[in-house]
Amino acid sequence: MRPRARLVALLGLIALGGGVLAQRPDAPARDNPARAQQRTSNLIVSGRVTDLASNRPLPRAKVSLSTSADASPLPVFTDNDGRFAVSVSTGRYSILVEKTGYARLRYGARTELDPPMEIEVSPDLPAQEVDIRLIKGAAIFKIFTQTA
Repeated sequence: MRPRARLVALLGLIALGGGVLAQRPDAPARDNPARAQQRTSNLIVSGRVTDLASNRPLPRAKVSLSTSADASPLPVFTDNDGRFAVSVSTGRYSILVEKTGYARLRYGARTELDPPMEIEVSPDLPAQEVDIRLIKGAAIFKIFTQTA
């Protein structure tokens, strides 16, 4: 690394460090973004995904939480016991669950056209537990054959 590049990198580190050191750790959350994030990082949405008919857990089911502002949520997958847990910030979330061989489910919706039920997460309600039961999917099709 050239001496000038080292100097620029060093000055950048000093500038970043100065900004972090300037914040008082005991400052209110509104004055200290790191503390605000720490305060909301304990919020969790968790639950279990099972088969509706057999009540068996469904491993590797894809669970996506989204808010109206978040267009593309990052999914999590259930463990071998069908359980999932997502650390979230304060807000209202809708849940979409997908698993190969099962009908896709939006939590709280009875049909695909119904709006999903939203889960509210706040410091007053730090953990939300949801149980989701998926129904096996099926398709009916007819093969047309041409007869001579």
